[in-house]
Amino acid sequence: MVYDYYGRLSKKQFKKRIIPIALLAAVLAAAAAAAGIYLEGIQLAEIGGLQGIYYKNLVYKSLFGAGVFVLVFTVVWATNLLIGRNLRLYMRSENLPVIRLPNLSLALGAAIALAVLTRNFFYAKALNFIHWESFGEKDPIFFKDIGYYVFRRPFLTSLYGFMSVFCLGVIVYTLIYYAAALSAAGAAKISLKDEKMRGISLHILAYALGFFVIKALSYRLTMEGMLFDGFFNVKGAGYVKVNLWLNYYRVMPFLLLAAALLAFFFAWKKKPVKALVTMAVVPAFWLVFLIFTQVFQYSVIKPNEFIYEKEYLKYNVEATRKAYNLDKVRQYVFPDIEPLTPEILERNRDTIDNIRVIDYRATLESDTQLQSNTNFYTFYDGDIVNYMVNGKETPVFIAAREVDQENLPEKSYTNRMFRYTHGYGIVMNPINRFTSEGQADFILSGIELMSESPNIRVTEPRIYYGELTRSYVIVNPGGKGKLKEIDGDGHSETSYYGSGGIRLDPLKRLLFALKLGDINMLISGNVSSGSRLLINRDIVSRAQRAVPFLAIDKDPYIVLTDDGRLLWVLDAYTLTGYYPYSQTAARYGDFNYIRNSVKVIIDAYNGTAEYYVIDKDDPIIRTYSKIYPGVFKFRDLPEDIKKHMRYPELLCIIQSDMLRRYHINPNTGDEAADERKISAFYGNQDLWDIAAVPSMDDSGEVEVESYYVMIKLPGGIGQRAE
Repeated sequence: MVYDYYGRLSKKQFKKRIIPIALLAAVLAAAAAAAGIYLEGIQLAEIGGLQGIYYKNLVYKSLFGAGVFVLVFTVVWATNLLIGRNLRLYMRSENLPVIRLPNLSLALGAAIALAVLTRNFFYAKALNFIHWESFGEKDPIFFKDIGYYVFRRPFLTSLYGFMSVFCLGVIVYTLIYYAAALSAAGAAKISLKDEKMRGISLHILAYALGFFVIKALSYRLTMEGMLFDGFFNVKGAGYVKVNLWLNYYRVMPFLLLAAALLAFFFAWKKKPVKALVTMAVVPAFWLVFLIFTQVFQYSVIKPNEFIYEKEYLKYNVEATRKAYNLDKVRQYVFPDIEPLTPEILERNRDTIDNIRVIDYRATLESDTQLQSNTNFYTFYDGDIVNYMVNGKETPVFIAAREVDQENLPEKSYTNRMFRYTHGYGIVMNPINRFTSEGQADFILSGIELMSESPNIRVTEPRIYYGELTRSYVIVNPGGKGKLKEIDGDGHSETSYYGSGGIRLDPLKRLLFALKLGDINMLISGNVSSGSRLLINRDIVSRAQRAVPFLAIDKDPYIVLTDDGRLLWVLDAYTLTGYYPYSQTAARYGDFNYIRNSVKVIIDAYNGTAEYYVIDKDDPIIRTYSKIYPGVFKFRDLPEDIKKHMRYPELLCIIQSDMLRRYHINPNTGDEAADERKISAFYGNQDLWDIAAVPSMDDSGEVEVESYYVMIKLPGGIGQRAE
């Protein structure tokens, strides 16, 4: 044998070089991760002290990542040891060369890969599992609290899903490893009946038995999953699922384990054919039962469907009404319409005086044309809110004057970053009148913010955070010139004195420049340690960033407080798709429960976000408040915000859509009447519809869009027009 001196030397030199390179790469990766965590933390802290949410999620992600790493590493490492032992015994018995098999590198690689892939798989469900709140209601089949299905079962399902896939993956990995190693060693024809293969066969069979044990334990979750299946044309478990499949799932764990143990016994006795036949009993039993249930469904249930399914249809109606809060809706039957009289008109004077006569889109276009004042201001959106105007409550159209950087006179870096940083003020139009020229009238208008009502005044008009502020800016620039920001009519200048933004000390300046890919942030003489970076200025994204578990409404509205500040109000919803028997709102998302539990208030000048809980009975928001203490405020909204609150348009649309079919109340106490209602529901005989009007292009009819009106509700439901 010739000793390859230069080859060995080359390998040693390669190892000497690769180790420092690997260490350097690890250090750089760790530094990048630490910088990312640091930057995310300070951004959330600037939004409203919300970094605790991110850090807690990060801790749980790390814990589960570490758990997955340890589990996978241990199993793969032990599997490799057992494979190596079995292969050495077999190869020695066959006089084959014993090859060296990799272990540590494969175990580390698999553990790292799975830990990274599953880093977001468990943590949120685990937090819900630990801190769950009761709904105080139970499902009608298993009599478990709804909170179990919303908060606990998803975590258990995730654990089962991971363990079953992991176990199956280990089996496939083991088979491939054995096959590859035997092939590399030059093994001849391989037979599992060979006594020398006994150790290898038992190893694979033991893992297969483990997989079947995990599968057997899963049938409880499968049974509960029936509550989210469908029958007829609704969600839930119908007669066949509850009375037939439920018993199947109760028997199957025992049948599966018995078959697996018996198959293992036959394999031990070197009778593989009998082992396979034994395991084939399980899918054969499933197939026979499936055929039986299908025959039963079409021969027995279908001809008498309502008789068999009425109880389960009622469960669907009850659950859906509760999940969408429809059971709280009060129905009022209008009597015969009377001819209008002066007395009726006078009694409804507030409603008559506030009939909306302006068009939303036309008013927004009019405001943009008449009130932008400069090319770089525009009105992105408008909303209808109530205000006291000269002592009288009036619904008004309100819109924020925001800066549009696409229309700057010159799109230089200096202009975009330091000069044109903010919008200025609002415009307020009454919805019940217009000028003699047919244009929108104004309650509050102009750059001077002139008001026709003494209580409507703006003391801080500058809008640094809004719907159109989608880019970051830097305020309080330093340097010799000490740039000022363009303000008001474009000829005035100002500086930022608010608490928003992140102070750009040298470290943050470097990190944000790298993160944003903005080299100018590093080299510009207009940036100093006293400068502030205003980032995450789009209010919808800003409100959403810290609370990914809430759904933020895409239609915020601006409010003028009593002391003249401008605040944005956003609706936030708690959603879940795990409410048993409830119908999914398919047109709007994959959820079957919704609550408008939170109002988010964002300061247009400082950007501070506050999350107020307005539905304290919602178990989901109570759970989140336990997970993230201190984030949600359970006290009342400030009065000058509260008086401008309105029912969310999106929630109204979703509930209206569900009411088309689920307006019936099947629990009035009159058993015969309730059954007639379920019968009508079954036959789609009492469907409501949204009012329709001719389309603008004469192509047919379109549903009337939701819009806000001021009205006194009938039947003593409301005390005043609102």
